[in-house]
Amino acid sequence: MPSITEGALTFQFPDGWQATKFDDWRFYRNQFQKVCGAKAIDMLVIASDHCMWVIEVKDYRVHPRTKTIALPDEVACKVRDSLAALVAARVNANDEGEKQISSAALPVTGFAWCSISNNQRSIRSYSHVPLIRHRSHRS
Repeated sequence: MPSITEGALTFQFPDGWQATKFDDWRFYRNQFQKVCGAKAIDMLVIASDHCMWVIEVKDYRVHPRTKTIALPDEVACKVRDSLAALVAARVNANDEGEKQISSAALPVTGFAWCSISNNQRSIRSYSHVPLIRHRSHRS
C-alpha cells in the first residue's frame, strides 16, 4: 500500500495506485523550478482506473496561514505549474521513474485537494469526480 507523509500527516493509498511526492521530484527541483520559478503540488497519485489526482495539502493547525494570496488562487497556480512540469518531464526528466510516471499521468482526469481547519480541528476533504475520462479510440 503506497503511502506519503506530508508534514505531520500520512496518506495511504490502495494497492495498485502510484503515489509520489511531486514537489520532491528531481526534475521539478533541479530543472523546472530553477528555470520557471514554478510552484508544485504536494502529491501526484494515479489510481488503478487511470484517474490522476493532484493533491495539495494545507495543514494550518500548527502555523496559521499568513499569505496574502487567496488559497484557491494559490492552489490553482500550483496545479497549473505542476501540469506544465509533468508535460516537460515526459520528455526532459533525467530520472526514468519520473519520466514513466509523468507519461502515465497525462492526460489529467481528476483533481483533489485537502485542507485542515485549525479553527474547527477537523479535516475537510474536497474532491471532484474525474473531470475527463481518457478513452482509447478504436478504428
